[in-house]
Amino acid sequence: MAAAPPEPVQRFVELMDDPAVRSWLQGEIAARQADAPAAPATIASQTSLQDRLALGVSELRQGAADLLTAAGGLPDQMALLLARLRTELHDSGLIWAVALVFAFAACGFLCEYGYLRLTRQARRRILASEPPTADGRLAALGLRLLLAGCGIAAFAAGSIGAFAVFDWPPILKLIVLTVLAMIVLTRAAWIIAKVAIAPANPERRLLPLGDAAAAFGHAWFRVLTAVAIGGWLLVQLLQSLGAAPASADVVAAGLGFLVLALALVAAWRAVPHIRRYRATAEQAAEAELTWGADDFLPIMLSIVLPAVWLLWSVGARAVASTLLLLLATVTAIWTIRQIIEHVAHPGAAPGTPHPAPIAARMLRNLVLVVAGIVLLRIWGIDMTSLAADETPGARLLRGAVDAILIVLVADLGLHALRLTLERRLDAADDGADPDQASRRARLRTLLPIVRNVAMIGIAVMAVLTVLGSLGVEIGPLMAGAGVVGVAIGFGAQTLVKDIISGFFFLLDDAFRVGEYIESGSYKGVVESFSLRSVKLRHHRGPLYTVPFGSLGAIVNHSRDWVIDRLYVNVTYDTDLDLVKRLIKGIGRQLAADPAFAPDILETLKLQGVDEMGDFAIKLRLKMRTRPGRQFVVRRRAYAMIKTAFKDNGVSFGVPTVQVRDIEQAQAAAASMLAGPARSTG
Repeated sequence: MAAAPPEPVQRFVELMDDPAVRSWLQGEIAARQADAPAAPATIASQTSLQDRLALGVSELRQGAADLLTAAGGLPDQMALLLARLRTELHDSGLIWAVALVFAFAACGFLCEYGYLRLTRQARRRILASEPPTADGRLAALGLRLLLAGCGIAAFAAGSIGAFAVFDWPPILKLIVLTVLAMIVLTRAAWIIAKVAIAPANPERRLLPLGDAAAAFGHAWFRVLTAVAIGGWLLVQLLQSLGAAPASADVVAAGLGFLVLALALVAAWRAVPHIRRYRATAEQAAEAELTWGADDFLPIMLSIVLPAVWLLWSVGARAVASTLLLLLATVTAIWTIRQIIEHVAHPGAAPGTPHPAPIAARMLRNLVLVVAGIVLLRIWGIDMTSLAADETPGARLLRGAVDAILIVLVADLGLHALRLTLERRLDAADDGADPDQASRRARLRTLLPIVRNVAMIGIAVMAVLTVLGSLGVEIGPLMAGAGVVGVAIGFGAQTLVKDIISGFFFLLDDAFRVGEYIESGSYKGVVESFSLRSVKLRHHRGPLYTVPFGSLGAIVNHSRDWVIDRLYVNVTYDTDLDLVKRLIKGIGRQLAADPAFAPDILETLKLQGVDEMGDFAIKLRLKMRTRPGRQFVVRRRAYAMIKTAFKDNGVSFGVPTVQVRDIEQAQAAAASMLAGPARSTG
């Protein structure tokens, strides 16, 4: 056991614990700092860039020297802290603190166990369900994280909450709360990692990782988070116990170096796992020796992390924090996108491009906003005071911050609108319900126009708002734009006519995408249209681009239903009742055929004799079908009529010409004339 500190040291420690002494010292330090001249800022503002760089290098050197000096005095500082702890905890206090940590940690685990037992059935149902849609999988992910978070909350309530109920000595309370907080934070990070990486459950893995890579990442993440959280709380504890700031900085630098070394080892050892996962089975052996893009991650970390640690250690914490924040922001955005894409498109090959879901864009913008707020705090920029400052620099900075927020909100609005409309368009293309065909066609017609107009409107409003936040007077711009718009309107009357005509065509629902229309000499299927023209695809292939103002009256051949008439010629000796029965049977067969039944609204039937021709009786048949399908049904009906007439001896009436030899005709005529004469004689 170490010797007790001298009596003057004990009295000094007791004085430092006195609240009145501490308050007086803090007031004196604040007053002296306020009265001290701001010489470095004045010099930095009046010197050149070269002088500023030299001053910065000098400050870094001074910071390094101060760090080395503090490292030399660290043993004495630790001895003082141990003496203070021994004095306040009365020799057996450390053992008592350890016992309290174990006791209240056990109480927390007991509360968590009770929560798990109470929610066992619900958790089993949630974990056993596998929603088929991307939204359902994301919702299930959030629910799993919520359940895990409730377990950690139960542990915190049973450990920290129960400990805080009782009255403890200040030093003992500080030590026990620090250790319990480390356990809570570390376990929370571990649970999040377990849900995200899922080393034992590939089906629920949020990141596109193989089994080996998942196990490796989960193990190293647990180590890194435990060391980082424990080191951070240890530094906070030393500062709360009254350690000198320089000594706390030395401890923080040492722990930071340990975290840095572990992170670099993990990054370099992760490269083979990532390569093996991204390579195919045939390329797996070759991928171990091939340089790829995955090697840039450890290289970047090997450059950025040591620079951050070095700058932080020598006192350039604003720059170090900025670099670390940039790295964390990029990593968070990439991780969020990977998780959401993997959940939304499970089983897709690594690197397969997918449209970013709205959740990914929302979380990305949220990360950027939080990063911006943290960056302002790092550099000591107070938005409240900045709002009241009317200097040019303050106005410019305030406008830049507002502009960034406006751009992020506008980007989120544009992306949400685009994805919503695309989802509606995809829903309009899916499904085979004939009753919804009209609604789907109308959606495919109107939604592209709505999307383009809305996106243009949001973009224009965002630009004007950004200009206004930067201090640009947008009133003259809008007035000038109005004058230019009037001038363009007078000079482009045809264009205005086309746009207005197109608006009324769409308002009247005259045609939709996919319908076959005819207007004057133009006819074809509507493929697409813009604000001023429509594209018609002729059935032989040519594509017409027709301005709306040139369309005129429109004949729509694809709306609602079509009555198709068929004509059949039969000979004069045909039994019409038999033909009627045959046509009726053919109509029943067509209506029962699953290939044609959805297209037939009224089946084939005989209307009767349409005309008594020179060589045949012309019969008229009728059926009602869906637009554009009459040709398919008609071809099938003609084929069935031919077969039925042949099987039942019904002949088609066709023009015939009888040709005879002239000599034979004369002989026949003479014999016909001679026959009566002989009979008379």
